[in-house]
Amino acid sequence: MQNLNNYYFFQKALTPKQCQQILEAGMSSMTKQSSKYGDEAIKQTADGKEKGGMTQAGVKTGDFKQANITKQKAAKLGIKESDGYVRDSSITWLSDKWIYDMLHPFIHQANQAAGWNYEWDFSESCQFTKYSPGQFYGWHADGSSD
Repeated sequence: MQNLNNYYFFQKALTPKQCQQILEAGMSSMTKQSSKYGDEAIKQTADGKEKGGMTQAGVKTGDFKQANITKQKAAKLGIKESDGYVRDSSITWLSDKWIYDMLHPFIHQANQAAGWNYEWDFSESCQFTKYSPGQFYGWHADGSSD
C-alpha cells in the first residue's frame, strides 16, 4: 500500500507543563529500573540482529556512514567498526493511562488528517529515550515490515 502522506506532525502540540510531566515520568522510571535491576536494565545498544545498522532502504550494513555514525565518532566512543551499533542510549517504557489520554487525540487526528484512516484499538508502551553526551541513534528499520 502506498500512502499519500508518510508522516504527520504537530507543532507545539504539548504544553511545557505536559513535556515536563513526561520527562519526570521517564526519568523516574529509569531511576526505579536502574535501582531494581542495575544500570544495564536501561542501557540499550543494538543487539545482534541490528548490528551494523540499516540503510534507508532497509538493507543491513556495516557501513558507519549509512548507519548514521562517523568512524571518528565511533572511535571516540570506543566502538569498533565491526560492531556498527545503530543505537547507544538509555530507554524505559511508559504505559501510564494519562500519557495515552494525552497522546491518543493527536494519533486520531493525524490518522484522519493524513488520510490513513487505519482502524486501531491498541497502543504499545511509549518508549522514553535519554541520550547522554556522545550517545546516538542512527538509521534503522523497526520490525520486518516491507
